[in-house]
Amino acid sequence: MIRKQNFKLNWKYAIGEMVLIFLGISLAIAFQNWNEDRKRELSEIVFLEELLEDLKRDSATVDRYAMLAKWKYEDGKYVEQFLKNELQEADYSLVLNNLFWNGRNVQYRPYIPTYDELISTGNLSTLQNAELRSKLRGLFNRYQKNETFFIEEFQQRKLNYNNHLFKYFSAELMSVIVEAPADDKERRKVLELADLSDYRMEFEAFKNDPESLQQVQICLGVDRENIQNQRYNLDLVSDILSIVRDEIKVKK
Repeated sequence: MIRKQNFKLNWKYAIGEMVLIFLGISLAIAFQNWNEDRKRELSEIVFLEELLEDLKRDSATVDRYAMLAKWKYEDGKYVEQFLKNELQEADYSLVLNNLFWNGRNVQYRPYIPTYDELISTGNLSTLQNAELRSKLRGLFNRYQKNETFFIEEFQQRKLNYNNHLFKYFSAELMSVIVEAPADDKERRKVLELADLSDYRMEFEAFKNDPESLQQVQICLGVDRENIQNQRYNLDLVSDILSIVRDEIKVKK
């Protein structure tokens, strides 16, 4: 009789110990999972904060490129007016400056190292927001598309323009123009006072060549399309920036 009671007690103790062990294991697993989730969440916050800084810098860069594209277009319009005799009194130092800057191509290249790190390490899924991941991919896919088509196309058109320009103007003039002050008035003074007699500058011959106007207008078309691209890029980066800010607020 005593043995039966001891057996029952031992059996109950064994069951109790098994339950405790099971609960302990379950709690340990739950804690480990919670700990891993917390680590992932903290890691995501770090990536989001780094992404925020990258995007803020990139947004400022896109904004500068958009303004530069706009200024280049306006400079090109001045050259077009010069060639079409629409200026009452042409400022030849300004015409010279704009002729050379008109041959430059301005293109935005996104630089977001945090995104590059997430892609290269296969950790893009660390960002839980699917819309954010999609927008980031869209930005870089758009750039790759522009790199393979628009940029190459634009560069070729600008190259054609420069080849035509250098028939009438010394290519070395670009170094003089680049070294001139950024301020318009100061730059004009420098170019007006500079001794440019050693450089070939055939304004009238360039003006009388029908191809000159065509080449300038082609560049105007490139710059106008570039302005649209930069504005779209700015909107896209601003949109991503807004999503990242919202994500950080939610996570914190």
